[in-house]
Amino acid sequence: MTRFPFLRRTLPALAFGLLFAAAASAQPSTQRSLSDRIARAVPDLTDTQKSQLDALTIPSRQDRQPGDAWGVAANATDILTADQIETLLAARDEAISKRGDRARRGGKARMGRGQRGRMGRGLRRGARARAGGPQLSEEQREALRESRQAARGEREALVEQFRSGAIDASTFQSRSEALREQQQAARRANATPEQIERMEAAQERRDAAKAAREAALSLTSAQKEQMEAIRLERIRMSPGAPDLRPYLDADGQLDRQALREARRAQREEMSDERMALRQRAESILTDEQKATIALHRMMARGQRVGRAGEGRRGMRGAGRRGRR
Repeated sequence: MTRFPFLRRTLPALAFGLLFAAAASAQPSTQRSLSDRIARAVPDLTDTQKSQLDALTIPSRQDRQPGDAWGVAANATDILTADQIETLLAARDEAISKRGDRARRGGKARMGRGQRGRMGRGLRRGARARAGGPQLSEEQREALRESRQAARGEREALVEQFRSGAIDASTFQSRSEALREQQQAARRANATPEQIERMEAAQERRDAAKAAREAALSLTSAQKEQMEAIRLERIRMSPGAPDLRPYLDADGQLDRQALREARRAQREEMSDERMALRQRAESILTDEQKATIALHRMMARGQRVGRAGEGRRGMRGAGRRGRR
């Protein structure tokens, strides 16, 4: 053994690694399957339904495509019966009510492990993308900063015109779209070809996710029009930019705590109106559409669905399976 001193260092580490791998393989996976998550809200799932739900998998992160979760949510909704969908929605409403009670009591909801994990992963992915991708020069950053500030001011002015009734909904929509195009043109004007390619790839991912959501929900034209009307009404009733002068001290420093409390009180005053809008939006959707949204949010709170990497189910296909 003395002729090979490196073995004294490597063999213990190798043995420990093998023992750790064996112990890990003997332990059951702590990752809950899709059926386990849904069973928390719908406890009467049959064994057949559980098998069907666990067959719906999202690929590993490397192979995942935008909108995959929407396809899984739509297919999962097809597996549930009408009574089970009603139970799922009742559990969702109860959870929303509890969150509202905590907010009215002034309690600050704690960030769960899943939320912290997603936030951390998002920050790390963003940092890696910025570190590994093309970097903006100081001139580019300054030009982009000025463009964003100008666009923000124009957007606030446009919303205020819409809120006051100076312009109608059609004019507001067309001008909002023009502002978005203007901002995109400004970003492209201050970007390198590689940066433009990354922007286009990001836009393609957003478009794919939006298309998957629309395919999963299958909103009718009438539903889309009603939803857009509610969105515009939410913009109209949203509070305008606050007047900061009451929150400045003698030295011109902003009292951020007082401003936050004032904004919180403003949101509480509008909570009934927001709830009314939410109920109107709920009344537009079918139970199946509401269940698809609820299941998508349920999966978004978890890291993975089912046994990732075993393949991906497509969208719901040519027709919906009949309710059992």
